[in-house]
Amino acid sequence: MCTNGMRTDPSLTVAQSYPGDPSLRDYLRVAIQDGTLSLNVFISTFLSTWVELEKASTLDMLCKLALDYQYSAQMESYLRPVLGQFSEQLTNVRKAMALLQMEYSSHSTQFHPVTNSASQLLLMILPHISDIAQRPRHELSMLYSNGQQLLDQGYRIPMEAKGMLEDYLLSLSVLLHDDKATQQAQAFHTLQLAIVKSDTGGGNSMSSDLIMCGLVLHALISRRANEFGSGDGRRAVVPLITLARWTAWTPAIFYTQILRSAVASFAQAAANPSSKHANLWRAFIVGRLPRLLLMFEKSPDMDSISEIDWRLAMHVAVSSLLQQAEQLSRCDIVYQQNSTDTMSSHIRSPVIQDLLAHALLIVEDYDCETVGDPQAAVTHYGNIVLFLQLALAKYHLAGAKFTVGDRTLTCNTLESASVTFRIDGMTGEDKTVFSSWQKALFDKGNEGIDDSILRSTRPCSLLRIAATLLSHSIVQCAERKLDKDTLIMGLSFFSGPLLNWTLVGVVAAILKDIQRKGFFPPMILHIETLQTLLQSPACPAPVPRLSAPLMLRILPTTKLQPSPAAVARGAVPLDPLPLRKLALQALGSNAEDARNSLVMHSTHVDPVTHAIADAIASAQAGKAPALDVDRCLLFTTPTKFLTSLWAQLSIQSTTGDLEAPRRIATFVLSMPRSPRSPPLLPIFLHAILPSIITAADHLTPADQPLAVELIVGVISSALAAALFVDAALLSVEKQKEKRLVLGQPALTMARRLSGELKRRARSQTSKMVMQRLTSSTSFMANFPTFTTEL
Repeated sequence: MCTNGMRTDPSLTVAQSYPGDPSLRDYLRVAIQDGTLSLNVFISTFLSTWVELEKASTLDMLCKLALDYQYSAQMESYLRPVLGQFSEQLTNVRKAMALLQMEYSSHSTQFHPVTNSASQLLLMILPHISDIAQRPRHELSMLYSNGQQLLDQGYRIPMEAKGMLEDYLLSLSVLLHDDKATQQAQAFHTLQLAIVKSDTGGGNSMSSDLIMCGLVLHALISRRANEFGSGDGRRAVVPLITLARWTAWTPAIFYTQILRSAVASFAQAAANPSSKHANLWRAFIVGRLPRLLLMFEKSPDMDSISEIDWRLAMHVAVSSLLQQAEQLSRCDIVYQQNSTDTMSSHIRSPVIQDLLAHALLIVEDYDCETVGDPQAAVTHYGNIVLFLQLALAKYHLAGAKFTVGDRTLTCNTLESASVTFRIDGMTGEDKTVFSSWQKALFDKGNEGIDDSILRSTRPCSLLRIAATLLSHSIVQCAERKLDKDTLIMGLSFFSGPLLNWTLVGVVAAILKDIQRKGFFPPMILHIETLQTLLQSPACPAPVPRLSAPLMLRILPTTKLQPSPAAVARGAVPLDPLPLRKLALQALGSNAEDARNSLVMHSTHVDPVTHAIADAIASAQAGKAPALDVDRCLLFTTPTKFLTSLWAQLSIQSTTGDLEAPRRIATFVLSMPRSPRSPPLLPIFLHAILPSIITAADHLTPADQPLAVELIVGVISSALAAALFVDAALLSVEKQKEKRLVLGQPALTMARRLSGELKRRARSQTSKMVMQRLTSSTSFMANFPTFTTEL
């Protein structure tokens, strides 16, 4: 056995005779751990002799053995100039490139994917080339040629390795073609390579990460007027702080990736003719992102970095960005700024809440008793109601309290608009208003609504009982106590300006009634009523927009068949798909997207699966992905969403790509969202993970390790990000956060998970997950109480 003074190790030659032998692997591991064999010698010898090791099992085993120590103390020796001179480091990198190219060209077997482990080995040693700007041009030319040849072959190199390799070649290109730029390139290279690569507990040194940055930036845009969106003041930087700590990037790398992802997202939006978001992205990049980054720099979490370092980092990032000529060229488009959306990315609560408070005061106190034209007055009152309902939903202020002078106001009146009251339980004003309006709207001999009933009714009382009025009449018609023509006549008032401002609550009440009673034949009348109201040309635009989430969640995706008795009376099947299409269009889908969504429903491909698959496909294609989790949860429950997410991520992991699934899962599970959105991380860990582990227990021995890798990667990464979210919230808030935005503290979730894994002692997968987590230095450093349940 050779020591650190030599550059060969005869034990590796034995591997030719014993391909993939576990005993040899264990022997080498012990030798490296006790210092008998340095990691330097092992890596150099392996990369010098891999050509003679023909078996894929042996190559994969030795690559992974080296990777086991990439975060250990042994790896520090690889950084020492005495043992890792530049020429040897350069030779190792070139040989690692040759190994990767040979494996891609010879198609490694499914059971020993050397391409994946070899690319990780290249990623492991590439950052440790020192003094790149001081090396002779011929050495740099040789390295550049080898790297470019590897990229030019079109191999599907994992994004992590490919991104880092591309950035190295970019630095080399500057050095080779512009001697005057050597000093600047050296500074850029030094900053770029000062990446602290963590193990399973968090991010890594991916130098071109559009995935996580793209997801975070898209979330800031989509939630711009809501909690943790770009307009949410100091809280808007929480996702940025979390991202910075999770990736452990240097300031230069962090800013480079943020700017690249922002421009890439804008370019993707600008390249899509049907997208309405290009202008919004441009406004965000020019107007809001600089302010967010300034607040990010000044946050307590970043106080260890000087202002000079931040300015230098931004200079490097902008210089890198200017090299993306193709994407920057898309910025030269016609700019028509949407004032409402742009304002919402800059201002959230103070100004808007004051405006809403005064509008709410009008809704509570206004009456038509003394006005000259009560019908016109009610119509204007209705516009204020619709504005309030839309604004409260948009800014997630439905549960807020408002103050005007010494008076405190709530949204109880607006919220009660969707409540159906028991007729025999009504008293006082509600009972009087219901009786008079029931007769005016649904009496067979009614002659319309006269001014007297409008003058005698407070509009807020009419808003409160409107849903009860219509729901009661629908039931009476279904029970043949009210003829259908009279019902239709009454509906005509709800379709016109006199009462259409009550439809947000009315539609919600009908949908809840359908959900409560199920899709039995009598409910066809409810569907018909919804179609009459929502498809009317006079239906106010806010009504379908605010009703769309509940419509998509409740309405079926197939036709409703009438009962035999109804068929005998001439009834035909009722198709709810037009209502679903209307809902999709109200949420922003164009006609073609809405049609495609309906086609997906008919072929059992739901929009949630489609959204997740789109995000994964974008990540795989090197684009900045977007995944609107809040919107996905409009279509389904949290457990079904997480089950679909895991299914899609598992499929992607079978290609050998574990990084994209890990990043997407970390974003979904750990990034803070609006208070109405359910906390997904505890649901995943304690409700979804047990079934995932059970399924993994039934996999073949060949497939089980990959499943365990994905499980461990997601658990450790998501919990680490959650820990950073907890810390970031404490740093940006003046007082402790009252609401646990992730449901539970990260430390609590980790401690509970350890107990649950222990109780599944008979599960092989559970044992492997526990072993991997407890052997992770960074994970145990973040969650020292994880073992208290063992």
